[in-house]
Parts: sequence; structure tokens; C-alpha cells
Amino acid sequence: MLCAQAASLLSTFDLDGSGLMELAEFANLVAALRQGAAAAAAVPDVRAYQMQMQQMQQQAEGDVRAAFMSFDRNGSGGLR
Repeated sequence: MLCAQAASLLSTFDLDGSGLMELAEFANLVAALRQGAAAAAAVPDVRAYQMQMQQMQQQAEGDVRAAFMSFDRNGSGGLR
């Protein structure tokens, strides 16, 4: 995957537009990848997509938090 494609996919999951991937957003990404929905950027109805992502977030497991923390080396709560 090219860097631009990866950045575009990640920005899809940056629901608050902060430029950082917070834990909840990271959990959404992991859940989507687990369900084979990596092409989520193509979903036409953004609100329906956001609701689906919120439901996925609620299903995230504790290992998602551990994975996030392993990437968040400075403990800031965001990944760049």
C-alpha cells in the first residue's frame, strides 16, 4: 500500500479530524480490519458509517488497548 493510500485510509478513521488516531479511533480501525472492511472509505453514507464504527468500537477487545499502547511510546494518547 502506498503511503498516500495508507494516510487516506487512516484519515477515514480519524472521526474527530484531529490528525491523531486516538484509542477509540484505533479500535474502530482494528475492528474494521478484522471484519474485512478496510475499504471503508468507499462507504457512501458517512453518518451510517460512523454509527457502524461506533458499534464496532463497543465490540473492541482489551488487546486493542494493549496494541495501541505499544505504538503510543510517549504516552500522549495519540499516534502520528
